[in-house]
Amino acid sequence: MSLLVLTRPYSQSLSFSEALTSSGVASEDIIIDPILRIEPVTPIKKLKHFRSIILTSSNALKHLPPYLVGSRLPAFCAGNSTTEAAISHGFLAKCLGETATDLCNALLQSPLPGPVAYLCGDHITLDFRRIFSGVKTIG
Repeated sequence: MSLLVLTRPYSQSLSFSEALTSSGVASEDIIIDPILRIEPVTPIKKLKHFRSIILTSSNALKHLPPYLVGSRLPAFCAGNSTTEAAISHGFLAKCLGETATDLCNALLQSPLPGPVAYLCGDHITLDFRRIFSGVKTIG
């Protein structure tokens, strides 16, 4: 017997568990043991001058400054769930890949409407700020 241990925050693990169960994984083979907790980091107060955003996780949207909700800024996203969450927060969101790496590769192919904000937490997969530090933006 193989066990799956889901360590994301409880609500995310529960959703994933339900998807696994509906695809045929036995519920007794799934353990939800959240070891991650998503908490806001020190907010950037000067987001008003950005012309687009990069999102690799829907968790960033849970801690948006209120003035960004409904702003209709372009949002370049990794994954369908992040894209859907960005749309529900009023962004003009576009999914450019399933992973942060896919998103990064897609963004490197054309100029971005900038300046661009990368909304993320302290623990990241790719350092978009470093990767895009020398990339030209339009606008």
